[in-house]
Order: sequence, then structure tokens, then C-alpha cells
Amino acid sequence: MQLSIHLVCPIPVEFDNLYSHCTIDISNNLFDSCLCGAQPVKIGSTYFDTLPSAYIKALSGDIIQAQAVTFSEDVVTFDLNKNIFLWGGYNCFYDDNPDYTTIDGALIITKGTVTVEKLIIK
Repeated sequence: MQLSIHLVCPIPVEFDNLYSHCTIDISNNLFDSCLCGAQPVKIGSTYFDTLPSAYIKALSGDIIQAQAVTFSEDVVTFDLNKNIFLWGGYNCFYDDNPDYTTIDGALIITKGTVTVEKLIIK
């Protein structure tokens, strides 16, 4: 009979300056699961809580990266004269985007261009 104990870390665990709360499996010293502690949107090394806040700070040509989460926004409006990329579906560490980001609302683009990847609008 093998005993496996799962503990919840009492303090955040740091991975590349991103904090996560993890469950550790003592039987094999592996992380069982981690909850992301990073903000869900980023441009370069700057993090944001929302898509609109990132869009306002974006420069023309910037890539806005969004985690694979659902943003519940009635309307997301992109109305500045700039050309940006909105890439969704990223994991917690922004090193892969195997999933999709969802906007539960509307996306309205009135000026500039927005090139999207892995984005679902409901």
C-alpha cells in the first residue's frame, strides 16, 4: 500500500516572478496542480487586469497576450488609431497558448486594426 499526502503550500511558490499556490504530492515531490497568480493580460513584461486597460497602454504593433480565461464584459471597445495584435489562449506563464480566451460580451473595433488569434466572442 502506497501513501500519498497532498499539502497546500502555506506560502506562494515563485516561478519566474509569477506566484502560484500549489498542491505538492509528498510521495514523489511533484507539484500536483497550481493556481495561476499572474494577471490575465500582458504586453511584454507589463501585466493588466483587463483587455481594455492593456489596449489603452498598447502602442501600435504591440502584442496583447491574454490567458485562457473568460472575460465577462458587456462591451470591449477598441477605438484608438493603432494597429495591435490580440493573442489569446495563454497558460499562466505565457509561454504557450494551447487554449482559447473568451470574451463573454461584444468586441467593437471603431478605429485602427486588431489582429486576433485564439479568441472566442460569445
